[in-house]
Amino acid sequence: MNGIVISNVTNKDKEPIDYHRNIEFKKFAIGSSSSTLVPLYKELLFSVIGDRINTFFQDYILSREEMFKMKDVFEEKIKSELESRDSSKIEGFARRIIFEKEYRLDLRLNPNNDRMIEDMHNIYLITKEGLEKNKPIYLSID
Repeated sequence: MNGIVISNVTNKDKEPIDYHRNIEFKKFAIGSSSSTLVPLYKELLFSVIGDRINTFFQDYILSREEMFKMKDVFEEKIKSELESRDSSKIEGFARRIIFEKEYRLDLRLNPNNDRMIEDMHNIYLITKEGLEKNKPIYLSID
């Protein structure tokens, strides 16, 4: 597998610029050429779609049940990552996320899990919004 895309719109017919032009379009994308985390996301998504994670497809529409599973899986993983850290010590460049309470993430290129937490938080928000607005979530594996 080379990459994973989770979005609130079909991805196959979009260019990257389309996501910048329309603020309603939300997407998380990760590829094995730019990240070593693809196996982790594959493992997390296995509990959502099972063995289909090992096949290639474009713009698979998650069922409502799969959306709930995905939200729960990423919510639990975020909680487990956040509970062991103290974000009050982060100075300088930081991104704030609200996840039951406010956390500061250090997104500099140092070896910590904050970028992964931010990615999972983005997936969580895309899925949560889809559930709240009763809109589809699309998954692509290539």
